[in-house]
Amino acid sequence: MNLQRLLTELPQPPVLARQSSSSSSRDEAVDQQPGLIRRLLHDVWGRVGGADPAAGAALMNSVTPHPALAVLEGPQFRALVLNPDGSTDLDAFLALWPYLRVMARCTPADKYILVQAVKALRARGVLSETIAVTGDGTNDAPALNAADVGFAMAAGTSIAKDASDILLLDNNFRSIVSAVKWGRNVYGCVTKFLQFQLTANVVALVTAAGGALALRSSPLSAVQMLWVNLIMDSLASLALATEAPTDAALDEPPRARDGAIITPTVAKAILGQAALQLAVLAALLGPLGTAIMGDGAAAAAGLPDHTAQYTLVFNTFVIMQLFNQLNSRKVHDEPDVLEGLGHQKLFLAILGLEAALQVVIVESGGRAFSTVPLTPPQWAVCLGFGGLTLLLRQALRIIPTEPPGPGGAATAVSSSSSSSRQQTAGVVSEAAARWTAAISAPVKA
Repeated sequence: MNLQRLLTELPQPPVLARQSSSSSSRDEAVDQQPGLIRRLLHDVWGRVGGADPAAGAALMNSVTPHPALAVLEGPQFRALVLNPDGSTDLDAFLALWPYLRVMARCTPADKYILVQAVKALRARGVLSETIAVTGDGTNDAPALNAADVGFAMAAGTSIAKDASDILLLDNNFRSIVSAVKWGRNVYGCVTKFLQFQLTANVVALVTAAGGALALRSSPLSAVQMLWVNLIMDSLASLALATEAPTDAALDEPPRARDGAIITPTVAKAILGQAALQLAVLAALLGPLGTAIMGDGAAAAAGLPDHTAQYTLVFNTFVIMQLFNQLNSRKVHDEPDVLEGLGHQKLFLAILGLEAALQVVIVESGGRAFSTVPLTPPQWAVCLGFGGLTLLLRQALRIIPTEPPGPGGAATAVSSSSSSSRQQTAGVVSEAAARWTAAISAPVKA
């Protein structure tokens, strides 16, 4: 279906009178649109934003013009996508979908048509967007129930609230942006913890089991493993899962509904860090560890001869996990893992506690933890090996990985705004933030 022909056949709505002070900015913005959409945008300027043209004018003035920006009214939308028998022409909808941004004066039935069309095309494998709908009336219930995510106002009817998935208690569209930000933050925190947890588990398992088979005794004692588990589970989860969301979360690309939580980038980090740590620990279990520790340290403490070398292995392993906690703060190959670290007080406190307890365990653990004190040069060696994890992360960034997934984010709010899969997440997030600001701000006549 040819979109240009569809838009050409649209009945043109009357243009609302606008103040002369805003006409110049309007014409300048319209001129930035491609010829395909320029006439449509010009004619419906000021007619978006639900039933209030003034709110629609504020909306269009607040959103930076974009070549893919299309604005329709409900009757126009129905004329484009409905067949004479009332069924949805999916080919026409698919032609319009990548360009549709705002649908004004839409009815609850229009919302339902949009939701059902997206889901039908998604079932065919043509689209991958996740669609959300807002509404507060009884007639909005079908669309709220059919959407992947339904937002209802606390002031809405009980039927609408029962059909929705998320209730906006403050009756403010800004809360949708906050919900997206916090939702992505929770998802990101889980991914961060899994990246750290799986790396530490792989290294600990291979070191303990492989060492026991090769050396007839595990390099990590039972008590040491308990401490390692405390770091991997409780303390690491508190450190990595308590970071507050930032506006940068809105710039992340949408995720597919069926996308794996372990993305190729995360898998690359897990495998790369695990390989490095296992290589270092294997070297320390060999002649390198013997050369670093020397002879007599364990005998002087009344412990078995291999205790000194195993202490070096245990300490290096823990230090590398502490450095890898810093790496795990970023899961999208960001260049700077220390970005925003100064604002994460709880993370720094937990990381400092883990480091302090590790020093106490190594220096004073004795028989209880099967450790011997280390000299400053030996501590420097352990810290040097730990720092290698930071260098490796920078090296792994050179290896290209696929994005998290081809998911899209489409949101149909009270003016039935929608986001296409071709639009970048940054533009969509910027438009959503400015849209909510425009809706809540007073509009001048």
